[in-house]
Amino acid sequence: MRRRSGIVLCAVAWTGAAAFADEIRTSRSKYPSIRIEDVGDGKLVFRDSQARVLTRSLADVTGLTITGWEAFNRAEASLEAGQYRQARRDYESLLRDVEKAGPDAGRPKHRRELVQARLLVAADREGHFDRAVECFIALCREWGDAAAGLEPRNTPTAESAFYSAAMRQLDAAIAEMGSSPGSGVLRRFRDRLTARAAGDPAVPGASTSAPTEPAPPTARGDARMDAMAGYIDKRQFDHAEAAIRDAFRREPPERLAPWYYWEGRRLEALAADRTERMRAAIAYMRVPVHYPDDPRCAECLYRTAMLHRTMGLEDRVATLLKEALTRNPDEELRRACESALAAATADTRPSPDGSGR
Repeated sequence: MRRRSGIVLCAVAWTGAAAFADEIRTSRSKYPSIRIEDVGDGKLVFRDSQARVLTRSLADVTGLTITGWEAFNRAEASLEAGQYRQARRDYESLLRDVEKAGPDAGRPKHRRELVQARLLVAADREGHFDRAVECFIALCREWGDAAAGLEPRNTPTAESAFYSAAMRQLDAAIAEMGSSPGSGVLRRFRDRLTARAAGDPAVPGASTSAPTEPAPPTARGDARMDAMAGYIDKRQFDHAEAAIRDAFRREPPERLAPWYYWEGRRLEALAADRTERMRAAIAYMRVPVHYPDDPRCAECLYRTAMLHRTMGLEDRVATLLKEALTRNPDEELRRACESALAAATADTRPSPDGSGR
């Protein structure tokens, strides 16, 4: 009889362990052996191994594991590995499946909003700003004020097609939602985007938290920068991507300027269409926008101008080149900027018959 009791106790212990096998990961801590029960108001609701009910903001989450939901776990693994395109595709597929199954199917509850929140992160990091904003709008409809803090962060230039599409979505959603709390969150987000595009640092939220001083630990003499140059020159793009993703995970924000530059170089070298060229341009522009004193600003602006020219966005080329010339380019880059600027100016100079070219 005593032996049988032991078997029962072991079975109970094993069942309890299996019931708490989920995990939440943040940049500072990990919550293993938990059970995620619900998602709401921008937070995960979960039980720990002692069955206590706890919450964690989705804005803090860097990774999740949910037992029994393998498709979701695969998407999370891609996101944490920096494979943003694959992650976005996986979340899109998950979202379709969840919406087809119904809002109450499966664990955790309200899993549709969870997938939308994680899709937002993947789309934002990949450079699909408009899709990220679309997800944010959906979360504002569901959670109102509680969606604040989940806003997309990788804002493209105001000339980007992604930016224009996102602004149209925001305007339509704000008008549709009227005076609801969610509309207020969207309105503040739109105002910050507008202020940032206008370059007005006096408007709350228009400036970024990144410092304006370049960070010495990642200066041009850094051995990792030499390695990156070698990867790009030899077209070893897998090695380049792995190094960049590792830097994005490990480096503090104030040291990311050179890595955005190299991400631009990698994306530019691989670009085969307009969308991919725009992604490269967005990566480059994060340097002058967020790190205006970095020594790579002039080159990033020049390369962005040349990408805009290949995309047919001629109206932006001259402005970018003029800005590059104000950022202390070296002699070779200065000549390249001046030559390209002369060509861009000639292209837009009125002809004798009054036409633009």
